[in-house]
Amino acid sequence: MRVRTRVRLVRGLRRGGKDELGTTGSGNHFIEVQVVNKIFDANLAKRLGIEQEGQVMVLIHTGSRGGLGHQVATDYIRIAENKMKQWNLFLPDRELAAMPLTTREAQDYLAAMKPRLTMRGRIGR
Repeated sequence: MRVRTRVRLVRGLRRGGKDELGTTGSGNHFIEVQVVNKIFDANLAKRLGIEQEGQVMVLIHTGSRGGLGHQVATDYIRIAENKMKQWNLFLPDRELAAMPLTTREAQDYLAAMKPRLTMRGRIGR
């Protein structure tokens, strides 16, 4: 079963992501060029690769490619929403729904995202 799932994911990635190869994608995906104006915490800045004020930095947000991560997120946001209703917790935006990591549902979400992260690491280089 695990092998079939991996094959299905790769096929889905090829079909859904091939037209986006070499792009930032769509929606809220972007590339932003920034200049470091002020460093407030030198140790933290160094850990993040920021060495000096005036340094040019590039921020890239591309999200998942081919919609696979988006689909998992959508499915588990729905699950988290239902759990939160069971716990009598209500939020102004459904995408803020969350679950404690110790729940079975949260562990299932992490397991579902793991192959997407692995593919992203291989493709996003």
